[in-house]
Amino acid sequence: MERRKKQYSLEIFDSLFSPYETLAEGEKRKAYYKEATDAKGEKTVWYKVWIYLDGPDLPFVQSVTYKLHPTFPNPVRHISCTPDNPKAAFYIWTWGVFTIEAEIEDLKGRTMRTSHFLTYDSLLRNESIEWVKV
Repeated sequence: MERRKKQYSLEIFDSLFSPYETLAEGEKRKAYYKEATDAKGEKTVWYKVWIYLDGPDLPFVQSVTYKLHPTFPNPVRHISCTPDNPKAAFYIWTWGVFTIEAEIEDLKGRTMRTSHFLTYDSLLRNESIEWVKV
């Protein structure tokens, strides 16, 4: 008898907003950015981007190991699912888009791999966002 692998319905997302953020009625969503000047005097805008896991099978996830672009300090981030962080969320400061690789571990120690190309840049010109410079 062939043993079938468990398939989970999970996906990595990215956003300029915390996946746990709640807003009061009429309140605008806040997105954060900072500017940096390089050695040549050129300015770069960095955005605070949240990375997180979501889907109907989220309760079966123990942890996620995210692999960022190798130019990041500490490009491998191991995030446990906890009651305070059930979506294994974290944020980065970035100026560009790239593909994140991830290994998801379930409660029984089984793993699955997936990837996600960042999409936060589609929100940069959204007029309903309140931009906060840090």
